[in-house]
Amino acid sequence: MWTALTLALTVVAAGVAYGAWAWPYITQGASVWPFVLGVPALYLAVVAFCVAWYFLLAWVFRARRPRDMQIGVRATLRLI
Repeated sequence: MWTALTLALTVVAAGVAYGAWAWPYITQGASVWPFVLGVPALYLAVVAFCVAWYFLLAWVFRARRPRDMQIGVRATLRLI
């Protein structure tokens, strides 16, 4: 639940910041379409950042495996 709430709040905050940034340009006569097309890109960027952040946290706080159960760098890259 916290993950979904964090992602939702981050997306809303980014959308508000994007709107605040775009509004002066639009009111000065800039075309709206580049800003409208930027909304999906912003959403995907926020989601990608959150996913990368959670993967980083999961890697940092992962459970340690016994020495005989660990895999090497090559096998790790193959899994990724």
